[in-house]
Amino acid sequence: MEGWMLALGAFFVLVLLSAGGVHIAIAMGFLGMISAISYLGFTAGTSLAGIAAWFNAARFSVAMIPMFVLMGTICGEAKIGRDAYDTFYFWLGRVKGSLAIVSVFACAMFAALTGSSTATVATIGSISVPEMKKAGYAKTLRLGCICAAGTLGILIPPSIIFIFYGILTEVSIGKLFIAGIIPGIITAILFSILIYVMVSLKPSLAPLSTTGFPLKKKIISTARLLPIFLVFVTVTVTIYWGICSPEEAAAYGAFGSIIVSLVMGRLQWSNFKKAIKDSLRISGFIMLIIMGAMLFANTIALSGFSAKLTSLVTGLDVPPYVVMIVIVLIYLGLGCVLDTFGMMVLTVPVFFPVVTAIGYDPIWFGVIVTVMVECALITPPIGTNIYVTQTLESGATSWDVIKGMVPFLFMELVLIGLLIKFPWLATWLPSKM
Repeated sequence: MEGWMLALGAFFVLVLLSAGGVHIAIAMGFLGMISAISYLGFTAGTSLAGIAAWFNAARFSVAMIPMFVLMGTICGEAKIGRDAYDTFYFWLGRVKGSLAIVSVFACAMFAALTGSSTATVATIGSISVPEMKKAGYAKTLRLGCICAAGTLGILIPPSIIFIFYGILTEVSIGKLFIAGIIPGIITAILFSILIYVMVSLKPSLAPLSTTGFPLKKKIISTARLLPIFLVFVTVTVTIYWGICSPEEAAAYGAFGSIIVSLVMGRLQWSNFKKAIKDSLRISGFIMLIIMGAMLFANTIALSGFSAKLTSLVTGLDVPPYVVMIVIVLIYLGLGCVLDTFGMMVLTVPVFFPVVTAIGYDPIWFGVIVTVMVECALITPPIGTNIYVTQTLESGATSWDVIKGMVPFLFMELVLIGLLIKFPWLATWLPSKM
């Protein structure tokens, strides 16, 4: 049997294992080991497995993962999410659908401090969902907006998904971070416009608030965010100007978040220990996935499947955007049956050479993949954000979340369309680095 056929079989088995509930790291590692042995024999195959696992887990770029995770857990324990929510509420309280729009921007703000979508949903959702319920917001709106807005956690830097993509493709992680800024801002604006239009067309979705807040209160609430905002700006600017590598910036970000939380009186020994434990658990989980993913990706490269597909696609007489539309549709389908890391491992080693061969920028494709991962996070039946959001309100069902999420999913597709039509939205800032 030819190598590419074995690779195709491995893809199929990975989908079945993931859909069957097997941990993605175990599924990828097992299939990668079996495939390596089938291509190279037992001795060489097991040697490749050990080398791939160790080399990719020990590379310097992976060091930023626990640092950015720690930065996020520290900010979570320091209740920075509450500050972000209150600040935006004080400024936007009288806008139609204000609490839902506030939730979107609070998610965007918290996303700048953590690379996790689920952490963003859990942190901001635990604050905003009860507030929206008390104000009389429709269940579908209050759950749908927080489910979708939480995806900003992986688009606005720092992003674990960007780091993972960079490791898989050896593309500059610093440039990927910067590339996510403009699309992240556009996403928050699109979501906010959608909420405003929905509430304008159907006022019963969200009663209009008549509560006003004095300017002094607005300024004081904004001032509380400045220290942690400066940490984010420092991390981003040092990467953008080339002062620090992403790894160094991650360390400064983690250290800065600790210092700022201490100065604000928000960090005690008890919640510091909890932040450390959470960051170790999350980082360990991601490291296992990276080890399994790189082993699986190496065996796909050995099979020649990517080269065969690239040759086939480049030989087609169709415009490049048609290929991209097909890839987007494939991602939408896979998002229904695979988790985010499994989807990336399955597709990036295959699609990356195809996309670059037809002339697209690898940084731009990294943003496209990340947006498609966002869609996967809110697409049933696997979408993680759906089930995290469901837990935020007693009696809520996954169907309540899904009904509220659908309009926001269309906004994600609008963003994809904008990125395909105007690639500079993702490439302009990195090109200036």
